[in-house]
Amino acid sequence: PTLRILVKPLIASLLPGIDDESSEFQPLTMDLIETLKENLADDSLFWQTCFIVMITNKDRRLGGLIWLTKKLPSLNAVPHLVAKRKKDLEENPTIQKRETLDKKGQRDSALSLLLPNARDIVSPEPGLLIRCLISCLDEDNDIIIQRGILDLLLQRVLLDSPVLQTLVSPKDKELLVMGCCKTMLKRDMSLNRRIWNWLLGPNTNNQQQP
Repeated sequence: PTLRILVKPLIASLLPGIDDESSEFQPLTMDLIETLKENLADDSLFWQTCFIVMITNKDRRLGGLIWLTKKLPSLNAVPHLVAKRKKDLEENPTIQKRETLDKKGQRDSALSLLLPNARDIVSPEPGLLIRCLISCLDEDNDIIIQRGILDLLLQRVLLDSPVLQTLVSPKDKELLVMGCCKTMLKRDMSLNRRIWNWLLGPNTNNQQQP
């Protein structure tokens, strides 16, 4: 119980220790955060707290971005789970009809398409994840943070992911898309290229981003 109370200040105090990739202390601090996560024994609380720290404290966003880049699992649909889901629907079409009328069924179906360790990230709901991404796209952030968040979107939260298609509210999805569009006002080609690739889909993302 004590660790649950202290998890937010602990994460906030540790994130600055990993924002320098060249520091000899970064691996040690990464290990400390990982140990905190394991001892907390509540991955959902850990991730939700990380998002809150990044949302509320601009100075923690670079360290938070590095943590997300190294540790955030993909939130895209897993191909073999999609194939299994398609097969189940073909064998039992009533499943889809039932889920259409049942929001919990839609949520459970979307979660079933994700990697097991990704499900805790969007539980109990994915709103904090989306607001964390949006806060890191704000114009008052360093371009390195904006670029890093866009890379995360391109690699791990595609526009057609179950998270954005089903789990988040339409309002949150709109805010994320608008946040990306506002970032284009900087007229930075490295940002704009990433945004267009994310909006248009992975088929346009054939070249490595600078």
